[in-house]
Amino acid sequence: MKMERYMIIFKIMAIVQFFILPFSHAADSSIDSTKHALLLQGLHEVHIEKYGAAIATFKKLVECYPQHPMGYFCTAAVYKTIMQNYRVTTFETQLDSFFNLAIQVGQQTIQQNKNDAYAHFYLGGAYGFRGLHKVRKRDWWGAFSDGLKGISNLKRAIAIDSCLYDAYFGLGSYHYWRSAKSKLLRLFFFRNDQKKGIDEIWTAIHKEKYTDIEGKYALVAIYYDQGDYEKALVVNQELHELFPLNPSCLYMRCRLFEKQGNWVGAQNTIEQLLLHLLNSEYKSIGYEVECHYRIALYNYHLGQFDQALNHVQKAFSLKDQLDKTIELEGPLEDINEIVEMMG
Repeated sequence: MKMERYMIIFKIMAIVQFFILPFSHAADSSIDSTKHALLLQGLHEVHIEKYGAAIATFKKLVECYPQHPMGYFCTAAVYKTIMQNYRVTTFETQLDSFFNLAIQVGQQTIQQNKNDAYAHFYLGGAYGFRGLHKVRKRDWWGAFSDGLKGISNLKRAIAIDSCLYDAYFGLGSYHYWRSAKSKLLRLFFFRNDQKKGIDEIWTAIHKEKYTDIEGKYALVAIYYDQGDYEKALVVNQELHELFPLNPSCLYMRCRLFEKQGNWVGAQNTIEQLLLHLLNSEYKSIGYEVECHYRIALYNYHLGQFDQALNHVQKAFSLKDQLDKTIELEGPLEDINEIVEMMG
């Protein structure tokens, strides 16, 4: 089952961090000052978790440029970021609507001009991001289909404009995850392109100032996958200094501390994450269950057995409230796996 899952995942991981891509080349002559200002404003609002403001900003982009896929894509990306960070399905309808609009408008643009690199770029991003969301819902075949369409359009964008460096960022993710999660196929069909993928992501980060944040999030996941926890933590620390309450940053941070046996660091981080989740308007019982389980695990390693028991009991009491139809799975384990580990 795991191998089948990976075989599908590596096809869609190429677009794993496409939220930032619309902001690249913002200074290009094809993007006017209004687009540039709205894109930068919305980007900042997302990074500081002002999601409502970001959605309003990107809807202004849609209103100003209804025939351009950028605004639809950015709006969908905000909804997806909320849902991914908090593991909820609250905005499923809005997400589907804006991604579908981005795809529709992108396709119309390509029909008028097959050599429009940006149209292929945004279309690939919309397919890829929609595919990544389907992974979190464990819709493997839907993710597989969208992933193939996404990478095809991304390669086409590169073929048209080799200086579209943010597309190299997507290709880098593809090359890494395809190699990392398809070892059997690599023996017969693919080269080991893990290093190539990492180099491509770094190239995109260095050459496009708008991609550094999401590029670093991608690299944390890659270095974690490689077992290079020291390197992953260095990059994670840079992100943590900028966005100390970002749920994705905190979650990977505690998992990295856990891998290093830094139980105090892991405990402090997961407790901070849980507090942030409890104070958020977005609620995921499954996410809370995992947090309590991990706090109990860290308590146990620190000899804090009474606290560990309390958190295990809390996790079990919450487990009965789980409704998987309104929650997304985490990036590393399914909630069923977490429950199994709880015993």
